[in-house]
Amino acid sequence: MKEQLISILKHFDLINKDQEKVFEYRELEGITNNSYLTDLGKNKYVVRIPGINPDLIDRTSEFKNHILANGLEITLPFIYFDEKTGIKISEYIPELRSFSAEDFNNSELRKKAFSKLSRLHKSNLTFEDNFSPMKAFLGLAENADELTEKARTVGASIVKEISELNQDSQPCHQDLYSENFVLIKNDVYLIDWEYSSQGDAFFDYADLFMQNKFTDSMKKVACDELGVKSSKENLLKISLFEMLSFLTWGLWAVNKSKIDDDVNKEAYFSAGKDRAEEAIYRYDNKLF
Repeated sequence: MKEQLISILKHFDLINKDQEKVFEYRELEGITNNSYLTDLGKNKYVVRIPGINPDLIDRTSEFKNHILANGLEITLPFIYFDEKTGIKISEYIPELRSFSAEDFNNSELRKKAFSKLSRLHKSNLTFEDNFSPMKAFLGLAENADELTEKARTVGASIVKEISELNQDSQPCHQDLYSENFVLIKNDVYLIDWEYSSQGDAFFDYADLFMQNKFTDSMKKVACDELGVKSSKENLLKISLFEMLSFLTWGLWAVNKSKIDDDVNKEAYFSAGKDRAEEAIYRYDNKLF
């Protein structure tokens, strides 16, 4: 890995021979990518190398959407981004801290995070089409086993019900896992735009709730702070999108367990299966 990282930094003219002699690195935690803190002595960079994932990401769209989001001052800039390989190099910010799910219980942090998300949704930006939660589950449910057959059927039914409701087209992040919110000093930013696209903001809300295990009471607080009216249609829309989020990321994890030898296959498969089955259970029992 050391030689690969040095080669990447050389490609972008970010390292010289003297720096190679003192070069050190360590791997950072991540789910979809392999990221490394590279220490050149005087300079430090974070190098992101895409991991082995179910093929849902268009790196050119990610590149363009990231630049648009940066113009809103809601994210962090990169130094270099290779649209063909998805390799990205960013400045290392030592004071940066990723959110945990528990941070959403902190009113001040939560409101700062929601402010950035709302700025995105209310902007006039038009994102490049990329990941669509209305279609992604179909590509993830290609295996002819009992779980994926059921997931495909239930997913299609959920999409049909969503399609009968009013929908908007807004720039969306679409992967609101807690660690994609980061705190730097007293400000919060959104990072990782791999799944960003035009879409309905209600998927972002539902995905936020699902990925960070919001309780019903927390969902109500969040909707109030996000300015989402608690109408019958809005609540139904969030419930349906939440089931779709469970289904999509559940199938994603199941698929990753089958193709990536560098992860705990059993843990990914189990977590993914649990999420997909939760969506199916909710839909079959009309818990929405």
